[in-house]
Amino acid sequence: MKLNILKLLNNNNNKNMLLKNMLLKMNINNNNMNTNNNNMKYMNNKLQSINNMNNWSLQMYNYNKNNELNMMMMMNMMNKLLYKLMNMIMINNMTMNVNNKNNNNIIMSKPMYQYSMNKLNIKFYYYINNNNMNTNYYMNMLYKLMNTLNNNNNMYMNNMNNIMSMYINKNINIEMIKLNYVYNNKDIMNKYLSTMDIDTLNNNSTMNLLNNMMTKMNNNNIIMNYMNNMNNMRNNKYINNMSSNYIMNMLMYKYLTGWTILLKGRLNKNMTRTNKYILYNGSNKMNMYMKNNYKLNYISNNHFINNINNVNKNGKYNIKVKLSYI
Repeated sequence: MKLNILKLLNNNNNKNMLLKNMLLKMNINNNNMNTNNNNMKYMNNKLQSINNMNNWSLQMYNYNKNNELNMMMMMNMMNKLLYKLMNMIMINNMTMNVNNKNNNNIIMSKPMYQYSMNKLNIKFYYYINNNNMNTNYYMNMLYKLMNTLNNNNNMYMNNMNNIMSMYINKNINIEMIKLNYVYNNKDIMNKYLSTMDIDTLNNNSTMNLLNNMMTKMNNNNIIMNYMNNMNNMRNNKYINNMSSNYIMNMLMYKYLTGWTILLKGRLNKNMTRTNKYILYNGSNKMNMYMKNNYKLNYISNNHFINNINNVNKNGKYNIKVKLSYI
């Protein structure tokens, strides 16, 4: 009788051990499945495409604080040199076209810098308000001066690249990109609005002009274009999609979905009263396009915001532009 009882107890213990082992294995399998699902969920949404580091004006990190401060001071100096060079082009174009005063309106964005060990890439956008042949001629000459003459020969030591490389002891490459539309860049859009008459920005005619100028694409067309372009790029054997983020860089943030303009200011006569106008059109949300949306700071990754302030004899004003892309 005792032997039978011991056998039953042993069998029960073995069954309990088997159940425990099975439960442990099931938990391990469930955890592995959850981790795999999470990895597959975020596989296509690379942080590099969502990170706002691609939009910073300066891509640099130094362990030495003194070196970082020196590079920041050097960046400010090069900004002033580039702005002065653009002003010289504008003045030269104005002297060549005295009868027409609108030909010298060239808007330049903030330069962007990419540092490496032995090289510095400077990229900025520009927009010509009045598309004249003379202005295009001078801008093409400036582009050749900065890029095509970039070599180490002594006869070309006076070009802009070599002059700026003498200050930081690095090879400098300057890339100028012409924009055909003002809404392609937040800085250019804000400067373009500041050149307009502030009193006419709240009129219906100005709203119609902005709506016609900043056309928005249809959502279904955007989704179909994404799918077709992604399939074409994946089938292309000449693009190494595994080592670079080429597809996301080519497809992300190319279509305008909405814009918001905030006008705020006050006159000198009315010091206690501030006028504020808000102009908006479209949508600033992109929940239907990206489910796993990372917010690395308080600004959404699809919003591009810029502010500009100015003070004149009548008062002061502020223009804030927010553009939304997908």
